[in-house]
Amino acid sequence: NVYKRLVIRHNCLIGAVAYGDTLDGSWYQELVESKLDISSVRSLMIFGKAYAEELLASQAEQPEMEVA
Repeated sequence: NVYKRLVIRHNCLIGAVAYGDTLDGSWYQELVESKLDISSVRSLMIFGKAYAEELLASQAEQPEMEVA
């Protein structure tokens, strides 16, 4: 089992606790230290770095839809 708790304030990750598989621990630590705006990946962060980056990359490849 893997359990993660992420603490977010003003679209910045300010803390993280992981139990079980802690493979993404260093990624979460980098985000805490960098104080980057995580709003673009906020809903994906709980699934880990690989999932969030893969989904963001696939979204970037899709053409923008025009709004009429």
